[in-house]
Amino acid sequence: MGVVYRTDAEASDGVRLLGLFPSDAHEPIIYPIAAISAHPSEGALTLRRWLESDDAKAIFQRAGFGT
Repeated sequence: MGVVYRTDAEASDGVRLLGLFPSDAHEPIIYPIAAISAHPSEGALTLRRWLESDDAKAIFQRAGFGT
């Protein structure tokens, strides 16, 4: 038995959810994104733009993430 993120458990075969912590029992879980250089690569900028797009948000929402 262990405690993992719900989205990880749901994506794993052979894992059974026994219960969920209420969402008001903890701070929201946030996955930040940031440029770590004064001059990020074009690829990094493209990825960040896509992750912030409506298409990416829809994919995250279908996978159980808030956006």
